[in-house]
Amino acid sequence: MSTYYEIDEPEDSAQLYELKDGRFQIVGPGVLYDILLVSGYILVSERFAVFLDNLKISGIRLESAVIYNPANKKEIYTHQKMEVLKKYNKKNMNQIIDSTICKIAQYGNGCIFVNAPLKTEIEKVYKDYIFHHEFSYYAE
Repeated sequence: MSTYYEIDEPEDSAQLYELKDGRFQIVGPGVLYDILLVSGYILVSERFAVFLDNLKISGIRLESAVIYNPANKKEIYTHQKMEVLKKYNKKNMNQIIDSTICKIAQYGNGCIFVNAPLKTEIEKVYKDYIFHHEFSYYAE
């Protein structure tokens, strides 16, 4: 049976905040992983963007992002802001699973869900991520 999974970033991910000028400031210690969930935004590394492109993932838009580190006053250009063009809710989430093609979905303000084929591809390359089955992470 097909299903979908929420991607959760590791607990030691860097904490970021979007500044008025559009940059993302580091506000808490942590690692700049390949996928970062930032209060309504999704940042992905250049490497992860290429990974998605190689899998021919459609329905996403990528644009340059700047991460600002106030500790050393340097800008970091390793990530892109990813927008998932179609937003989902619990009622229509099953649309992403009705396919053997890798699919990605955004729920609410940034939760990322992937179908089983994409989860399998991610797990082959990226070992740091936790996957929650469907909405099991949320109280009903």
